[in-house]
Amino acid sequence: MRKLSFPNGKDKLVQECIRIILECIYEPTFSNLSHGFRPNRSVHSALAQVETWRSTVWFIEGDISACFDEMDHRILESILRERIDDERFIRLINKLLKAGYFDMEHNFQTTKQGNAQGSCASPILANIYLDKLDRFMENIIQRDTKGKYRKQNPKHAKLRYQLNT
Repeated sequence: MRKLSFPNGKDKLVQECIRIILECIYEPTFSNLSHGFRPNRSVHSALAQVETWRSTVWFIEGDISACFDEMDHRILESILRERIDDERFIRLINKLLKAGYFDMEHNFQTTKQGNAQGSCASPILANIYLDKLDRFMENIIQRDTKGKYRKQNPKHAKLRYQLNT
């Protein structure tokens, strides 16, 4: 179950400042194929992009539904350090991530991983975390969709053959 955070007014202001700063740093370099939680992008822009695809012969299915819950703080910190030199800002983000939450029995729980729902900085942190996956997938797309005879998944080719016979 995804953790909920209910920040007070001062915390919301700090989180919004974090979001604005991170967006200025990362948004211009995010993949054009990324649409989730981004300014001027949505499910509709993603579907519009899918409609432009022609002769698609393979898809990769994945599930990132637990991304917010399972996000490794050390990996995220490492990714942030690639572009951010300000140690105080990194520590502030770590404090946000490790702020903790109250469970259903009203007991305070420390946060060791994940990105709590309710923080306005949560979506940009997830996009920063997933940008590595986006870049990896872009490399696969470029590598495997060149030329007249693109690589095909054998299972997909077999299924297409069975459907056509």
